Order: sequence, then C-alpha cells, then structure tokens
Amino acid sequence: MDSQTLFFLFLILPLILISHPIPANTEPNSTLIAKVCNKTIDKAGCLAILRSHPQILTAKNYLEFSRLALELAITKVTETQGFLKGLLKKNPSASIRYCAFFCYDEVVGSFKSALAELAEDFESSNYDAKVAGDGANDCQTELSSERILDPAISSRNNETLLLSSITFAATSFLQTCM
Repeated sequence: MDSQTLFFLFLILPLILISHPIPANTEPNSTLIAKVCNKTIDKAGCLAILRSHPQILTAKNYLEFSRLALELAITKVTETQGFLKGLLKKNPSASIRYCAFFCYDEVVGSFKSALAELAEDFESSNYDAKVAGDGANDCQTELSSERILDPAISSRNNETLLLSSITFAATSFLQTCM
C-alpha cells in the first residue's frame, strides 16, 4: 500500500466506526434476574415472564428493571381488566363485574402508583407493588363465593399475583442498593 492509501484508511476508518457504533452488550443481566426471581412466589414463572419480554432482560440495574417490570405489569393487568369486562357480555355475573370494575381498578391503580413513586419514594413504590396483588386475591375469593370456576380468570389472577411478586422483589432491592 502506498502512503496515500494508508493515510486515507487511517483518516476514514475511525469515521466509519464512529458512524456505526458497535452494539451494546444485550446479554441479559443474569445475576439481577436471578436475584429478583429467587425472591418471588414462583421462580420458574418469573423467569418465563421475563424471558418473554426481552427489554426487561437488558436492564442494567434494579431501578431500570423495576421501571420496566412495572410497565409490563400495568400492560398485563390492563389487558386482564379488559378481558374481564369482555366476559361480562357473555356472563353478566356480579362477581365478574366486581373483579373487572373494583378489584382490577385497584390492581391497575396500585401498579401505576408504584411506577409514579419509583424515582422518589422507593418504600411507597415497594408497598404499592406488593398490595397490587391483593386485588387478584379478592377477585378469586369473590369468584369462589359465587362458585365460578373459570381457568382463564384464575390464570390471569395468578399472573397478576406473580407480577406483583416480581415488582415487589425488584423494588425491595432498591432500598438496599441506593
């Protein structure tokens, strides 16, 4: 190679590299995930939910993990509330109505509150993440009292309890890490 070609390579190559940055490490933070899932009510279920949402797997710290987990929880429980409201068209049961309009209003509200408090008040965020699961328990109790055994509702209530457990575990670490 002549000197002019070498000069050109040394001048242009860094510009090419800068304009095409090397992607950041997107490997999941397995230690963070393991610590959170080990503190939940269902480690295998926790891992399954997290693996199905790769954005959470890229979280670099507990604060980012907690935010992403709370956002996921809000999305999932809002879908569950919509599912319950849809069931009312087929089965206008008082128990399903109670679940849809009372229990899941509380669940969604608790997760939203936990997310809003996350940046400034870890303890309140942690508390709200924990009590979000109460609505799913209340819903299941109400359905049992009316002898409604619907596996789809039970599955969604269990998922809500697990999401509450995941977000509670994640936000618990914030108090010790910050």
